[in-house]
Amino acid sequence: MNELMNNIEKSGAKISTEILCKTVTIYPHFRGNYGFFHLEDAEWQVVFVKGVYKDNIRHLHGKTLLDDKKLNELAQTCAETERTLRKPVVLTITLNESNEHYIYDAQACETTPAKSDRRDSQIESPLTKVEKSLGKGDFIEAKHLFNRNPFSEIFPDTLSPLMMSLVSGVPDIMNPLFSSCSIKTHSPSIKLLFGRIYMNTSNVETIIPAFRQPSDFFLLNFAPSIFKKVKKPFFGIPDDSDLKIKDSEITETLDDIKQSVKKLDSQDIHTDEFVELTALCVMAWEMVYIRLWTAFTSFHKLTGKKLNDTLTQIYQTRSDSILNKDIQAVHSCFDPAVAPCDIKSLGLEHLTPDEMFKTLPSSKRLTLSKSKYIEKLNKCHEYLRMRDELFLLCSSLTGKLRSILIETGESFVKDQMITNTNDIFFFELSEINKILQDDFFGNIPFTLNFRKWQNERFSALCLPNMLYEKDIVNAEEFASAQINKSITEKHLPCLDFNHKELATENYAASLAFRLSDLQNISDKDVLISESASLLSFTAEYAFASETPLYTGAKFAGLILKDKKISTKDNGICYE
Repeated sequence: MNELMNNIEKSGAKISTEILCKTVTIYPHFRGNYGFFHLEDAEWQVVFVKGVYKDNIRHLHGKTLLDDKKLNELAQTCAETERTLRKPVVLTITLNESNEHYIYDAQACETTPAKSDRRDSQIESPLTKVEKSLGKGDFIEAKHLFNRNPFSEIFPDTLSPLMMSLVSGVPDIMNPLFSSCSIKTHSPSIKLLFGRIYMNTSNVETIIPAFRQPSDFFLLNFAPSIFKKVKKPFFGIPDDSDLKIKDSEITETLDDIKQSVKKLDSQDIHTDEFVELTALCVMAWEMVYIRLWTAFTSFHKLTGKKLNDTLTQIYQTRSDSILNKDIQAVHSCFDPAVAPCDIKSLGLEHLTPDEMFKTLPSSKRLTLSKSKYIEKLNKCHEYLRMRDELFLLCSSLTGKLRSILIETGESFVKDQMITNTNDIFFFELSEINKILQDDFFGNIPFTLNFRKWQNERFSALCLPNMLYEKDIVNAEEFASAQINKSITEKHLPCLDFNHKELATENYAASLAFRLSDLQNISDKDVLISESASLLSFTAEYAFASETPLYTGAKFAGLILKDKKISTKDNGICYE
């Protein structure tokens, strides 16, 4: 009897040292997702949703002779065994003539590093009906549209439970900046939906008119599928005078964040001051992006060129780009559960503003003031530097929080409360504080395992990037319809930038590309993203390197895997 079986026997589970009438093999994952148990024998296969015992059985094919009551008994035995061993194992269950079951064998299960995008359209109904119902808010208007694109490049696809608790603790993120000028915002500003973070875009209808502009620029960046329906988009210069934002105020805010991060310690993260710091980071993002919006559209109006050309001029003249720097231990996902990585320079070549000005048609140079051109261009670069500085400050805040929590996790391992330091990220911040204060009355192994299982299943869920509150309970069906439509038509509609007609297998397709991803895709002919803001690192790389970028391609990372594509001016076709 191996060590695993010895530990199982000590826990009081029923075991058998011999095979009885029949056996079934139970795996601790399905298609690599550890939120499920996978049962199979020669004639049938069943999947169990881990940790729940209602609406938890998924029959894949064939008909098992075991009824649902017996299957649930097997599911409970598997869950209890995994909690006891504190790791997933492959179990061989043997049953007697009365269908009483016993554990005959247990083998270690080798796990592989989780992919960043773990959505799986082939896993049917990864969540139970009760879990789905919890996604819908009781006090939110059904017409509110939630959009995940604004966050897709700075957060992981599925947040850790720890990060979800931090997001939930931040007050309505629009209020601090806009309430000062009597702009009413809708609550909630953000919504957590099955581990994903969404923005309430109903606020756009309220906020954008205050800038005396249509919502076209916002739609272009964060709702490309809606922007494609705009017949004559207009990119005017926003009037942000009501907000009374000064550049010096942004600089002071960045300095306040920097100093606060330096002083942050293990006691601070459980106080209101930490909530205020995270809220300050959010407000800084809003101020910087308003300034970028102003600078980009001002330059665009001055040059009077196509948007593609405007962005090329801005990014190809940015000699101090963050993309050309070596930076160690960067958190490109603002979730402390995600480990940092080193960023290497992409070695992009740039022109000086003088050199770029000379590339303009002679007729344009005659009517365009060179000094004005360089002034507006430098303003764009100035706010891009602020964007980079703020990104690195948020990265350092994430890193500081991670180091504090890892240290706490090490103490929990030492006290035998958890077996892996990284398990600390499956607790909410308030729960960690209660454990430290010896005031946590829950079952730690039970809580930990259920959070792991549920977070795994959240990651498998396919959700639309934009979703009305009234449609949340049917989110899977909407996503499935979008996927099936693209598969049937062999076409992904999207917006194109730096468009080139070509057929290739050398491309990168993803939900979103983060700063840490760019060094791995710098040799690709084409970038295809479900979301890529024109103010993002992805767009900067694409325009600086003249790489074709296609954005708004729904579920591109799933649908295009291992496919040969051809680029069109209205989207991506594939074989």
